[in-house]
Amino acid sequence: MKLGAILASGLLLLGGGWLIGHAGGRARPRPQPQRQPQDEDVALREATQRRVIGVPIPVAVAAPPNVVAAAPAPPAATPAPRRLSSDAPRYRSFLRDAFARERVDPSWSQASQQRLQVGLGKGTDTRSRLESIDCRSSLCMAELVHDGDTSYWGFVGRTVHVGLWDGPAFFSKDGSTAEGGTKMVMFFGRDGTELPDAELTDEMQPDPAQ
Repeated sequence: MKLGAILASGLLLLGGGWLIGHAGGRARPRPQPQRQPQDEDVALREATQRRVIGVPIPVAVAAPPNVVAAAPAPPAATPAPRRLSSDAPRYRSFLRDAFARERVDPSWSQASQQRLQVGLGKGTDTRSRLESIDCRSSLCMAELVHDGDTSYWGFVGRTVHVGLWDGPAFFSKDGSTAEGGTKMVMFFGRDGTELPDAELTDEMQPDPAQ
């Protein structure tokens, strides 16, 4: 018999006896049935189980570790490809080829050639001379010879930075003469355009003239 039933029966018997006693005079309590030790052990165990089951038992739960997810590394930036214009010897050859492929546009080439002839002429002296100048449809090329590096840079200071040309331009040393002079080549692009350029690849061979 379960402890709940035992307790309930006890209360009913006790209450009825007292009620009976009050209702019918003094009454003796009815003898209680003798319980076996085995029944008491079962009742105690069941009562203990109910107390355990009926009352929540706090359980210590370990808090999750404070793990902060590392931010994903940004993708590696793709380096910009090198341009031919970053390699003067190769770029000279590239511009020469582009110039050679152009046809002449007299409506632009004649006036451009005349302007450069006058402007470059003002920068020359006995140590620098203009060898040739030619204009096509969108490019002009001028070749000069200087006595040496000092004359070369002197010419650059007198002409390139004084508003000689409105469009893009490129100039570079172009080797040496047999007498030890410094050769120079200049390219001028039509106003409103950009000088042709391309991605630099390993297959491109450098200009033999350094």
